[in-house]
Formats: sequence, C-alpha cells, structure tokens
Amino acid sequence: MVKFAFKAPYTIIVVALMIMVLGVFCMLRLPMDILPAFRLPAVMVVTTYSGMPTETMEMDITNRLERWLSQASGLDHIESRSMIGVSILNCFFAPGFDPNNALAQISTLVMSDLHYLPPGTLPPIVMGYDPTAALPVTVATIYTPDLSQARIWDESNYIVRNELNALPGAVAPVVFGGKLREIMTFLDRRKLAGYGLSPMDVVRTLMQGNEMIPTGDAKMGRFDYTISSNGMVPTVAEFDKIPVRVVNNAPVFIGDIGRTRDAAAIQTNVVQVNGVEQTYIPIFRSLGANTLSVVAAIRKSLPDILDTIAPKSRIQLLFDQSVRISEAIHDVIRELVVGIILAAITIYFFLGDIKPTFIASLAIPLSIIGCMVGLYFLGQTLNLMTLGGLALVTGRLIDDAVVVLENIERLLEHGREPRVAAEQGADEVALPVLVSTIALMIVFMPVVFFQGLGKYLFIPLALTVCISILLSYFTAMTIVPLAAARLLKPKSEHGHGPKPKAVQIFDRGWDAFRVRYQTMLDWSIGNPEVVVTLSCAALGLSLLMTPLLGNEFFPTNDSGMFAMRVRTETGTRIELTSRLVADISAKLRELLPKDSVEAVLSNIGVLPSWAAAYSPNSAPHDALLDVEMNEKSGVGAGDAIARLRPQLTKLYPGTHFTYTLLDPVSTALNYGALSPLDLRILGPDLDKGYGFAQVMLKKLQRVPGVTDAFVEQKLDYPDIDMNINRTKAAYLGLTSEDVMKNVITALNSSVLFALNFWDDPVTGNNYFIGAQYPEIDIDSRQTIENIPINPSSRAAQTGATPTLLRNVATLKMMTVPV
Repeated sequence: MVKFAFKAPYTIIVVALMIMVLGVFCMLRLPMDILPAFRLPAVMVVTTYSGMPTETMEMDITNRLERWLSQASGLDHIESRSMIGVSILNCFFAPGFDPNNALAQISTLVMSDLHYLPPGTLPPIVMGYDPTAALPVTVATIYTPDLSQARIWDESNYIVRNELNALPGAVAPVVFGGKLREIMTFLDRRKLAGYGLSPMDVVRTLMQGNEMIPTGDAKMGRFDYTISSNGMVPTVAEFDKIPVRVVNNAPVFIGDIGRTRDAAAIQTNVVQVNGVEQTYIPIFRSLGANTLSVVAAIRKSLPDILDTIAPKSRIQLLFDQSVRISEAIHDVIRELVVGIILAAITIYFFLGDIKPTFIASLAIPLSIIGCMVGLYFLGQTLNLMTLGGLALVTGRLIDDAVVVLENIERLLEHGREPRVAAEQGADEVALPVLVSTIALMIVFMPVVFFQGLGKYLFIPLALTVCISILLSYFTAMTIVPLAAARLLKPKSEHGHGPKPKAVQIFDRGWDAFRVRYQTMLDWSIGNPEVVVTLSCAALGLSLLMTPLLGNEFFPTNDSGMFAMRVRTETGTRIELTSRLVADISAKLRELLPKDSVEAVLSNIGVLPSWAAAYSPNSAPHDALLDVEMNEKSGVGAGDAIARLRPQLTKLYPGTHFTYTLLDPVSTALNYGALSPLDLRILGPDLDKGYGFAQVMLKKLQRVPGVTDAFVEQKLDYPDIDMNINRTKAAYLGLTSEDVMKNVITALNSSVLFALNFWDDPVTGNNYFIGAQYPEIDIDSRQTIENIPINPSSRAAQTGATPTLLRNVATLKMMTVPV
C-alpha cells in the first residue's frame, strides 16, 4: 500500500477527497435517532366486539386466535390482553426473521380463522409494529373552545390525523379523547310503554326507513337515466318523521316516542391536557425514518393543518422526543470534538512540532467522516451507540499515524531524504501497525454472537469502530507518508532549533515525572513483597465492594418525563375517574415547585377499538398521566416521583399509583412496557392464580429496591348477571335474541349489532345511527328490569304479546374479571 501511494500519489489524494465528499453527503442523509434500529419483528392482532365481557373475549376470541396463530413458522411467543370488547395479541417472532413474512403469515392465519369467531365479531386488524419503539416521537393535542367533544374528535380523526399520516415517516394511528359522533334516537321509556313498543321496534324502523342501497338506472328513449331517491334520510330532523307503526289509522312516529339528535356514543375514554378535556394523537415514526426530520415536518405542517379546521383551534406538540434526542446526540458530538482537540494537543506536546501534529491529525477527520459512508451503506443510523463508538476510538485513530511519523522522524535524523524516509519509514512499520489494527478489530468479534437487544445495540458500535480504524490504517499508510515527504525537511536543513515555550515547559514536567517514576519503580523492584501484598489487598477490597454496585443493562436516564398510572376503585364510572384525575393533575402542580411542571397529559379509560392497543388502561377506573417537567426549573422526573409518591398515597387513600421514568432508551429495553419487570403466573384456575399473585406481591414488596409493585389483573369488576328463562320467553313468543337485543339497545345503543349509516352532506363523512335510552334515565336496577321486550314481527303475527324484562329474566349482582 505504501509503495502504491508513492507510485500514484494523485490517485490516493483523489480517493481521500472522494471519501471526504461522499462521507459528508452520507452524514447529512443518515437517519438520526437515540438508539439503533431494533429488527425484532412483531405483529399485533386487535379484535373488537363492543360490549362483550372480558371472560367471553378471552375464551371465544383470544384463546381461539392464540391456538390458531401458534402455527406460524418462526414464531417465538404470543402475549395477549383481553378487555371488555377488545382482544389484543402481540406475536413476537425470532430476532432477524423477515417482518414482511411474519405479517403475511399472521394475516393469512387470521383470515382463515375468521369464520370460527363468534358472529358479530369485527374482522381483526393485523399490523406489524416495533415493540422497542412504543414511545411516540411527539403527541399532538387538539382543542377548539367553541366545539363539542364530538366535533373536536371529528376534526381530529378525519382532518388532523389524515394530514399527519401524509407526512413522510409519520404514523398517526388513533385519536384519544373526545366523543365518537353518532346519530342517536333517545327513547322515552314511558312513551314506549304507552304505545306498547319496545326498543327493537324503533331499531327495525331505523334500519328499514334509512336504506343505504343504490336505486339503479332506467333506459328510456335516447338516454340512460340514473335513479336517485330519498331512501337515505337527508337530515337528522327527518328521522323523527319516520313512522314506527300505524295504530287505528294514526301513524306513530319516532318523534312521538323519542328524539333524534346529532349526538355521540357513550363515552369510555377521556383525555385531559392540564385538566382541560381535549383530544390527542400519538405520532410514531415509521421504521428507518429520522425522528428529527419527522418532528420538523410535523411542525412545518401545523399552520396548513390549522387553516383546514375550525377557527380558534389550537394544536400543541407535547413530549417532543426530538428535543431530547437532539440534545443527547449533540452532547456526544461535543464530547467527540473535545476528544479530537485534546488528542491533537497531546500529540503536539509529545512531538514538539506543528507539522507532524498536523499530519498525524489528518487521520481523525478522514477516518470519522469516511466511517459515515460505511454506516450509510450498511443501513445504520447516527445514534448514541455509533457516535459513542467514534468517541471511544478517537484516540486510537491517531495512533497509527503517530507510529509512522515517529519512524519517519528517526530516519530523518539519520540523514535520509524526506521522500526516502517517508516511504521507508512507513513500509517498515506497515506489518506491526496492521497486526495492531486487526487485533483491535478481533476484540469486537464476540459481538457477532450476541442475542436479543444486545445484538442490535452493540453491533453498530463494533461496525463503527472497525470501519474507522481500517480507515485510520489506510490514512497512516498513504496520506501520512505522502504528507511527510512533502512537508517535513531533512534534519540537516531543519536543524534543532528551540522548541516553543509551551512545549519546553511540558518537556520539563515530563522529565520530572519520569524521574519520580524511575524512583518509584526502583523501590517497587526492591520491595516485591510489599507491592504484591498491597496489590492483593486492593484487589480483594475491590471484589468485596462489587456487590455494592448496581447492575443495569443501560444507565438510568432522566429525560424530564414520567408516567403515572392511577387506578381507583374497580368499576368506577369514567365521569368520576375523570374528576379524580383532574384533581390529581391540579395537585401535582401544588406539590411540586412552582412552574416545574410543563404539561400533564391524562388518558382516562379505554376505547373499545384498536386504540386500546396503544394504552395500558383496561377499564374506566384506569388512567395514565404523562408528566413533562420544565427543564429550566431544575427539578427532574426522578425528583418529582420521589416527592409525589408518599404525598399522593396519603392524599388519595384507596387509589393506587405507579410511576415510571419515560425515555426512549428504557422504553426500548422494556419492549414498550411501562415496568422493567413483569411476572406472569400461568394456570387454568384464574382465582387460584390471583390468590398466588397476592402472596407473591406481599413477598416482592419486601424486596429492597422494589417500588410500585401491583397485580394488573382485577377480578372484582361489578357485574349484573342477567339469567334468561328461555321457557317463559318461549311461552310469550320470545327468543333469547329478542331479549338480548332489546336490552343492548336500551343500555348501550343498537349500533353494537345493527349497523346503519347516515351521510353528513356537509362533511361527506358517514356516521352510525342507533337508538338507546338516555344515559341519565338508567338510574336503577328497576330501570333495567322494566325494559320492554317485544317479539319479532313474525312472532307478533302469531299472537305473541309484549312483556317486560323482569318477566323473562332475573338479575343478580356479582363480580367478574377485567
């Protein structure tokens, strides 16, 4: 390599310039993130059946899908969650398995099992995801003071979310908070009874009186006419004019037994931002996207998005991960630059001349910038591990050049010409330097055998080190001797002039240190027993102190954000949980130093849809509060947790709190879980498993360092068990279906089983139409017992008569798992 460099010096210079130019080009295009990309393929399957109890979801949907999906090749394990109306399965595949293959297999298996799921189950949603990227890059909150919660959700879902998803690299999957807009007929139970009608009579009327089907066309004469009609009701007010029944030649309209309103579904999820109800959209980045670029694109698009929604609307970005990522990476880059400068200064003091220092220092920028080319084409990113690898190897990058220069200087002192000294000096040390380079690369070889997260964390670091030291070897064998031949002069010409004063001072200090070291070395050789005894004592003391050190895979990072899970009494209504959370949100600001809390984002309850996959909540008594601290206040997230833990427990007895630091590193290492350690208890008997979990919990709480331990599963969710007497129902011409559908309609709306749509002529969006009792009317057990049950139309023609629920079913209070 040395001989070739002197035979074709311009070729070497052009190659070096190409490396620098291409390196800068690649560096500007490398994605920037906090950690390397983790290629751990996983597929999420979300199945919904609104209103279905947790136990039924687990037995009939979750268990069925688990057994069926276990046939997938390459599958490592399946984790599942079952909630009211929602089943979530996370299918984890072996590291390195093709994610597209994993997604294709799971999709095929889900579709083949769809026929065996309970009737009425919505088709499962299958999507690939990265379990290590569960923390959104930012959160967009939307608030319009003049709009209802339903209208805010409408704009958030149909406008803001779609605009965000159109941005390169951004993924905005769901909207939390607000109310889902629906066209609802609120039934007056007394008027229903007065006309001898049941809720299902109204549902059938809505289904038959609002048809969403084409009318066809007619070819008459020269033209082909399309046929349009008012089969779909044009306005919300028109629904009240649909006749339900004709009694004694007098029609009974929907408006006679209720009122139809542009309303919303029963709310099961509430979002508060600093105590004010709003909506929010978590925004993730797609695999391989640059977090900083994604957030920058979002910020740039906000003015255009605001122009498309209602006036006075506000969109705010909270929990911006790009700020922390940028700060962390800039810190590493700053330390890297400082290391380069210090390395150059050190070389200068030891060599005592600016020219050799300049020549040796060429290895650092060429190796680091050239390394960017390798990282770019190997599909890596600029992250803490790759930049940390560069910081780790910075001092080593200059070593090869120093060795070559020292040998060239020695030959110059022997009277050789600069060109001869440069070529011969580099050639003499080429093999030892190569062996040293290979030896350093071999140190990182075991990284290849790492498994799991360690593989994805440390392979980028090893690649960075190996590429950069190979480039430093190339520089030492080509650029350094060429520059030395050009810049250095023969010693006869150069002479031995006085060194700079700073170097002279350093030399005197260095000589004094060498004298003291020589004295200490002589004493050590003369007293081997003392040296060995002291060394063994130091080693023994170090070993004894080792257990006092904590063990962590990665150091704890306080990024100024933390999550607080709040769980109140099981089954608490979401309205009461929302009030409690608003009070806790305000109390946070009182308990912590003034202006130390930047924002509090509260997610209360859970949506019975695929949005449940993005929330740890399982019921209306659960809430998740994400708290962002003000960096200028000097109060970190860890300090805030230490202050809040004892005080909130005392102020809110009966409410359980858990705390977790939020940062991308810990979230990735925990595979997206809020807790660093989860214990799973397996067994066929849920009650025995729960009892064993309680015993384990008491023991774990006594372990030093364990905080906020709790049992996730709850078995005491309040339930009203309705036992239908099928024999009595049959005598009255009723079936279980008649009973169930009337009860569901009265309590939760017919939207759960009778899908009907209405098109809004203003927005162009379609909305569900249903019927139900007003929520405020469902105020006692007697209200449920007095729900009117009418037979189907065919049964009514055979003489079946209406009755009340209490005549065909009994109600019993009990508890169920949730």
